[in-house]
Amino acid sequence: MGESNGEMEIEVLENDIRTLRKLLREKVQQLKTLKKHFQKNCITKLNNDEIARYSRQIILSDIGVQGQLKLKKASVLVVGAGGLGCPSALYLAGAGIGRIGVLDYDEVELTNLHRQLLHTEATIGLTKVDSVQAQLEQLNSQIEIQTHHTQLTSDNAIVILEQYDVIVDRIPIVYRPEYGVRFCGLQKLHPFDAAKGGNIYRLLKGNGLVQNDDDIYAPNEITLEELLDVHTKRYIESLKWSLNVAKIAEIPPLIFVPNCFVQRSYLRPMRYQTAGSILAARAALESGLGWAINLGGGFHHCSADRGGGFCPYADITLTVRMLQGSGKGVERILIVDLDAHQGNGYERDLMDDAGVFIMDMYNYHIYPRDHPAKLAIRRAVELKPHTDDEEYLRKLRKCLQQSLAEFEPNFIIYNAGTDVLKGDPLGLLDITPEGVIERDEIVFRAAMERSIPLVMLLSGGYLRSSARVIANSIINLRDKALLPTVQ
Repeated sequence: MGESNGEMEIEVLENDIRTLRKLLREKVQQLKTLKKHFQKNCITKLNNDEIARYSRQIILSDIGVQGQLKLKKASVLVVGAGGLGCPSALYLAGAGIGRIGVLDYDEVELTNLHRQLLHTEATIGLTKVDSVQAQLEQLNSQIEIQTHHTQLTSDNAIVILEQYDVIVDRIPIVYRPEYGVRFCGLQKLHPFDAAKGGNIYRLLKGNGLVQNDDDIYAPNEITLEELLDVHTKRYIESLKWSLNVAKIAEIPPLIFVPNCFVQRSYLRPMRYQTAGSILAARAALESGLGWAINLGGGFHHCSADRGGGFCPYADITLTVRMLQGSGKGVERILIVDLDAHQGNGYERDLMDDAGVFIMDMYNYHIYPRDHPAKLAIRRAVELKPHTDDEEYLRKLRKCLQQSLAEFEPNFIIYNAGTDVLKGDPLGLLDITPEGVIERDEIVFRAAMERSIPLVMLLSGGYLRSSARVIANSIINLRDKALLPTVQ
């Protein structure tokens, strides 16, 4: 009895600590926002040199003196001093942005000079941020250049990004090679394509959407402290037993694999993907582009205290909590779950959260059939096996419009599972590749037309052809101008 009471007391204290941490983050954000507002209000006029320098744009009716003052008060962070960052920084400095931050962890090499046009032979060996700073200060001495010689990670992103009004970043696609799950072929015992993210990334590079590895986000592994913002300590401890992980991954032979190997080959890649979901949501919210895609994640069967269905970490719940505690005014989050399976994990976590609206569209004849979790769904769209494109897309258009009109969200988490494809051994629906492409276009267009930031997570998909379908869908979104980028 005493031991049971002790465990309950520990859990209560852990919940109190999570609440206090969230409150502290909110107060820190309020203080920084107030300081930034005060500093901006100190800038009230242009000097004579600035009037002369910017005269050609001041005469434009859309800018004028007041517009130029707004540029002078503005702060912009350029993430990556490479092929995209260099021209962006150059034009921002020329236009008179008052404070420009430059973030990059690399040094200038000879191979950079053909496309990273702010670097020269004289700056080879210098840090890229110092090289860019020197060039921009020669171009415009009236502005402030702030450098960050580091890599943008989940650990430092909030501290750095909140200093700026706008982020000129890399393409908001999140991926790193560590996403791949490998344990000597045992991953083949589950139909999930463990290399899906890497296959999609190679196809996107082949189509020219991504030029090189510096053009995208690469998350760090999520920390234990970050996981404990949502997960119970008991659940995290349970992952140290291969038996428990084998049940979650649905790969029985994992029972006999040493846990250190299971951690390295399965759970660690999943921790990277979980951090990727959080980083992608932050990029969609703060980059100014309004979208981001994590080439992984979407572990919708995992809740705070229970994993399942190949989902060991509750990345969707963690992402919701990050958004709610970001201090960016995200008060109404719409989760659009179009994976073939019910998203029972985050539904259990968010059951009583009035700031979250769940639209879940799934085959109700298959796993998990979690009836208690269904109580969290505000708009359930239950599909019969072998539903085809026509019925699927018709129901999606209708129910998405109803959800948007009813809830009026200011952020969308889109769980874009491709296990809806015809022939998928677990989804048992009959959606064609063309139907998936149109589905993604419907969701992105609805978000863009309403200026709602959106993050897309890949979730399930158990056909080897899924990677090509997803890559083709992302390319289609680009071609339809639904993925705005800073060029």
